[in-house]
Amino acid sequence: MDMRTRSRLAACVVALTGLVLLAGCAGPAPAAPASVPATDLTTKTSTPATAPPGQTRPAAVFGGDCAAVFTVDEVRAAVGADVTSWAAARASSLAVNPYYAVVPARGGIDCQWSEKESPTSAYLSAIVVAAASVPTDTVDQIACYGADVAGSAESGACRISATVAGYWLSADVYTAVGTVNEDARNAATKLVATFSGRAQAAGAPEVVATPSGAWTREDCAALSTAADITHAVSSPGLTVRSNDSEGTEGSEGRFAAKTTTGAFACGWSQSPIPEGQIGSFSAIALPGGAWAQVDIARTTGAEKVSVPGVDGVIRIPNEGGGYTFDVFDGVNWLRLSTNTSTESNLDQLIPAIPALVNALNAA
Repeated sequence: MDMRTRSRLAACVVALTGLVLLAGCAGPAPAAPASVPATDLTTKTSTPATAPPGQTRPAAVFGGDCAAVFTVDEVRAAVGADVTSWAAARASSLAVNPYYAVVPARGGIDCQWSEKESPTSAYLSAIVVAAASVPTDTVDQIACYGADVAGSAESGACRISATVAGYWLSADVYTAVGTVNEDARNAATKLVATFSGRAQAAGAPEVVATPSGAWTREDCAALSTAADITHAVSSPGLTVRSNDSEGTEGSEGRFAAKTTTGAFACGWSQSPIPEGQIGSFSAIALPGGAWAQVDIARTTGAEKVSVPGVDGVIRIPNEGGGYTFDVFDGVNWLRLSTNTSTESNLDQLIPAIPALVNALNAA
C-alpha cells in the first residue's frame, strides 16, 4: 500500500472513530421499542432545544463560508483536477458528532474539496481557525509525503500549516493522479498565497475561549471509578478503556481543536456477557459543547427524554441498531451509545448517565 493510500485511509479511520465508537457493532436494527417506564425514562414529543445562556454556537471564522477561503475554481487550478466542494454536506454533520464538533466548538471551519470518493483522487481538506483559539506547537511549513516518482496510481501529497494575520490554516492537499510531490508543493504554495491574502483582508479573528463550567479532560479509568459505573449499571464484569485516537494520523487542526476543548472518549465492555448484565457501551465528552443540542434535536428520530439529575437528554436510534443518548448538562455535552434496543437493557444503562455527569461535575 503506497504512502498516499495509507495516509488517506488513516485519516478516514480517525474521522470515523467517533462514529464507530458510538454506533456500536450490532446487526440489523430491531423493531423500535414501544416505551420506557416513566420511572426511569420519560419519552416526550420532539421539540426544538435551546442552548443554555452563553452557549450559542461559537461564531465561525470567515462567516463559516469555505468559499470565502478558497473558491472551487482556485482549488481546481491548484490541484489540477475537477474537484467539487463538500462544504454543504459536511456542515450538516459537523455539529452532530462530538469528534467533528471540536472544530466549530473553537470557531473554526472544516472544509473539503475532492475529485471523487477515492484514496487516490485529487483532494483538499482544510481547517481554518483563529490561531489563539487552538494553541499548538505545530510549525508553519509545507511537508510533502506523496510520490517522488510519477506512477499510474500515485500522486503528490503535502500537509500545510500556515499562520497569517491571526488565522491558522491546517490542510492536506493531494494533486491529480500521475503527479509528484513537487506538483503538490507548488499547489500548496499557491493555496497558502491565496489564504494569506484572504486572512489579511478579513480582519482580526474572534478568539473562542473555553466557557466557564466546562468539564476537564478525564482519564477513563479514573472516571469509571469515580462514577462507580459497574455498580451503577449492575454489571461488575465491565472493563473500561480509552477510545481516543490521539497519535493516529489525521488533521493537525482537528487534533489541536480536540486537545484544546478537552474532548475524550471511553468504552466499557465485557465478554462473555453474563445474563442480566450489559455487554458494552461507549461515551464521548465535549466540554463546553452544549450549544450542539439545537442541531442534535433536529436529527431524524430524535426524542427529548427526562433523566433525573441532568439538564437534558435526547435519545436517537442508531442506524445499525441500539440507541445514542446525547446528554447536556450546564455548558457540556456527553454522548452515550449502546448497540442494544432491549428496553430492560436500556433501563439498566440509564443510571450511567447521571453517574458520569456527577463525576465529571465533581472533577
